[in-house]
Amino acid sequence: MTASAGQSRRASRPSLHSRWAPELALIPFVAVMVLLFALPTLRMLSRSVLEPTPGIGNYITLFENPLYRQVFATTFKVSLLVTLLSIVLAYPMAAYLLRCGRMMGGVIFAIVLVPFWTSLLVRIYGWTFLLQRTGVVNGTLRELGLIARPLKLMYNEGAVLVGITHYMLPFMILSIYAALRGVDPRLAAAAATMGAGPFRVFRKVTLPLVMPGVVAGSLLVFIGTLGFFVTPALMGGPADMMLANLITFQAKEALNWPLAAAIASVLACAVSLLAWIYFRFADRAPGQVRT
Repeated sequence: MTASAGQSRRASRPSLHSRWAPELALIPFVAVMVLLFALPTLRMLSRSVLEPTPGIGNYITLFENPLYRQVFATTFKVSLLVTLLSIVLAYPMAAYLLRCGRMMGGVIFAIVLVPFWTSLLVRIYGWTFLLQRTGVVNGTLRELGLIARPLKLMYNEGAVLVGITHYMLPFMILSIYAALRGVDPRLAAAAATMGAGPFRVFRKVTLPLVMPGVVAGSLLVFIGTLGFFVTPALMGGPADMMLANLITFQAKEALNWPLAAAIASVLACAVSLLAWIYFRFADRAPGQVRT
């Protein structure tokens, strides 16, 4: 009896391999992150403060130069405008998806997800075909007699906003749709029976519950827009340069790698801060209904 009890206790004890199995499974992931992310990031940070001379001279140059400050301002302005446009366009679409039938919803979802299936360059050239001086939009307007000369719809900030919003809009739609799916429709019906109008129901009931999804989608779109390179390069003008384009110029054209590393470091810090905020809101439960 004693021997069998001892054997059963030994059998019930987890082996050393089973205790350390989760940690061992993480070794390949940790190795990849260290080699492909941590070490390059440390190298970038070190070059920004050690070359050409030790100190923060690159960062001082970055924030003292009005051209670089303008690029920072343009990048954050475009990111903010794209986020606002995405909210305005995404909320009605998400609300309609929640109310339409299954077949129509599947069709709309397919249309929403098309940008993920198409190359970014293909989409940019599609917009170029539509917006250039001899494109479809200007040609249609001239045929209708609404304009005498072609409008400048390409190579400006408006074209950059259109191209980036087209790419980032699905992220906002899916975020708001997921938040709307979690709202109990009986709450809006109960508020309506108590005399609240549609706008008051939206402001007091629906919006507070959907706000975490709106905020999470906004931060996701804003963070994604900060690093755009191809769209500003192909659809924008010289005044529409964004941080990714500036980093590429400093590294490839000016061969000023320390300054490029300083710009990339500032961008990485901004993205890290926003990502931290995003994950805080992504894990937060929907807000309480205010009375």
